Amino acid sequence: MLTWITLLEKHVSGYIWCAGRYSTTRLCRIYVSVIRPVLEYTCPVWHTGLPDYLTQSIGVVQKRALECVYPAQSYSAILHQTKLPTLHERRDELCRSYLTRMKREGHKLNHLLPVARDNRTRLGMIARIHPQKP
Repeated sequence: MLTWITLLEKHVSGYIWCAGRYSTTRLCRIYVSVIRPVLEYTCPVWHTGLPDYLTQSIGVVQKRALECVYPAQSYSAILHQTKLPTLHERRDELCRSYLTRMKREGHKLNHLLPVARDNRTRLGMIARIHPQKP
């Protein structure tokens, strides 16, 4: 049975195999603009609930693609050279930026967020109940 990650790996392999005549810079741009968006599609919805084994499987797709583009280098060296984050780091950042946009008053999903609470009064009560010893 083929999983969607296996299908993505085949998809990536097809792009890299067909693009063998391009420079590494161009291949990296192809990866960033064509392949990576497929790996990140709707990630604010599913990223936080993704099990570790799927996070690693998705990361393997990026690792394989970049190792095809830069065959003589290690994955960490490739990330350093290209200044690309791991997919997990990128999904974290995408989720944070989406939540930041969602917090704006005019955002169409703002009404779904819980009402912001002022925790200063709660912290003051806790300090009075449990004073710190000098």
